[in-house]
Amino acid sequence: MKNTVNLKDRNAWGEYICMDEREELKQELKAELQWVKYRQKMLDIIEEKLLQMREIVEQIEQGDFTPKELEVLNSKLNNLTEQVKAIDSESIRTEEKILEWAAIVIIIIAACFCRIIIIITTKYMIKDIFSFYDNKT
Repeated sequence: MKNTVNLKDRNAWGEYICMDEREELKQELKAELQWVKYRQKMLDIIEEKLLQMREIVEQIEQGDFTPKELEVLNSKLNNLTEQVKAIDSESIRTEEKILEWAAIVIIIIAACFCRIIIIITTKYMIKDIFSFYDNKT
């Protein structure tokens, strides 16, 4: 009786499913719902942090602060920015994290490639400078 099919039991694609499949689908949907609730809580916290950041920026725009006070406010902004990044990074799904890391790796590779080009270009520029001076003497 474990794998009996009820004609009313269909998945999202209209295919008939047995009780085991239905239970598995139910567990997957529960897990999905839990993640959505967790992510929503994290987004609410991020929103609070962003509102705090907005208040600081508005204070800066309206006030007349000493350089030391501006430094403190800037430090608070940077701290809140790091908190937002950390919360967001921690609360995204594994697949999204993989894509995020892949993007970071691509950026690092591009930066290394640019650095190599700069080093090579600089090397040839220095070589040209020395050859220019060698030809003058």
